[in-house]
Amino acid sequence: MCSSDLDWQPFTFSSSGVAEGELTWAGYGITAPELGWDDYAGLDVKGKVVLVAAHFPREDDPASPFRDPRAYAHGEWRAKAVNARDHGAAALLGVRDDWHHPGADDLPAWKGAVASPAGIPMARVTLSALRRAGVDAAALAREVAAEGKPRPRPLPAAVRLAVGIEQRRERTANV
Repeated sequence: MCSSDLDWQPFTFSSSGVAEGELTWAGYGITAPELGWDDYAGLDVKGKVVLVAAHFPREDDPASPFRDPRAYAHGEWRAKAVNARDHGAAALLGVRDDWHHPGADDLPAWKGAVASPAGIPMARVTLSALRRAGVDAAALAREVAAEGKPRPRPLPAAVRLAVGIEQRRERTANV
């Protein structure tokens, strides 16, 4: 699909490893039965690479159940990674939700804290890299928005993802 660090970048809490498989759209990567939402319902992702969007569905809708502060965790990357892993995914690709947050199609440096590995290889990918592979993430998200429910499905792309995360400890001054 892509090979440049301009096209993709591992999450700092990715596990090191190699994964390859069919790319599968899992919407926002959320399983929240208490909110009436499950992007994995009826979807077998065992051994597949899951593509999920940032944040949560109906983000622009003040009545969205995901706007409740108690539901914010569903929109966090780490929660999406654990959910994909728990559903048997081999890896996760995350894409910025340009349809809610328009901006440059780039991957600025990760600002999240380095944490323990999530259990699967994971990376952020640009919208343009997905388009070159024949995947229009914005169109997939529009279908979710139009129907008001998840629309998970296999995509016409295969992915091979190799991630190597190195964590270094260094002394610093305490100010």
